[in-house]
Amino acid sequence: MLEIIQNNMWLAEKSTLKHFPKLIEFVDLWDRFLKDTLPGEVVQALGHSEKSLHPLYEDLQQRHDELRAKLSEGKI
Repeated sequence: MLEIIQNNMWLAEKSTLKHFPKLIEFVDLWDRFLKDTLPGEVVQALGHSEKSLHPLYEDLQQRHDELRAKLSEGKI
């Protein structure tokens, strides 16, 4: 997901881009945990959770729904 957004950032809405730093942080912590360079206890203490990405998911869903509606109405 991070790579897709990075490669297509020029297409992203401003509302979506404001969530980008949270996505980077989430992926960075997750990658460190998977590589055993960050203990699970530290990840938990930082409150690392996919819940932090829910606003991003909601924004993406809203943009998807808006575009789909415009397409079905022939406005695009």
